[in-house]
Amino acid sequence: EPEPEPPVTPPVPTAPRPVITVPIVVTAIPISDPLGFTDLSVTFIGVGRYDNDTKQFTALSSLSAGARRALRFEVHNIGTKTSGAWYFNATLPADAGATYSSSAQAGLRPNERQSVTLMFDVTERDGTHPVTAAVTGGGDGNLLNNIFSQQVRITD
Repeated sequence: EPEPEPPVTPPVPTAPRPVITVPIVVTAIPISDPLGFTDLSVTFIGVGRYDNDTKQFTALSSLSAGARRALRFEVHNIGTKTSGAWYFNATLPADAGATYSSSAQAGLRPNERQSVTLMFDVTERDGTHPVTAAVTGGGDGNLLNNIFSQQVRITD
């Protein structure tokens, strides 16, 4: 008598594995073109609160008089040549338009950016007050984008 065949068990379906996309980021250190040009551009990011412990900047739509607040802006070399040392001046809503003048800042390579955060005590009273920042030096050949001026609301 023939041996009985073993029972056939149907295959157990397995859930398909999810497809995981892994981005590949290719970065390169900016290379300066010695025959190129330097163009430092300054952009207003905001005014707000800066937490020294967490190193977090939080933009605010208005500032409170008498509070410790911050101004943040960015300097970006949109040229093709590394800049030389550069400086900035910023007018803050403190002490009737106090101006902060920086020390020399390290040159920026092409497409390199530096975020600047200045903390100050708001001494101006209720109303709208200007905040400005201007960049000088660095061998910049285009001065049209080296300054911003923004109106900031202060409430008592």
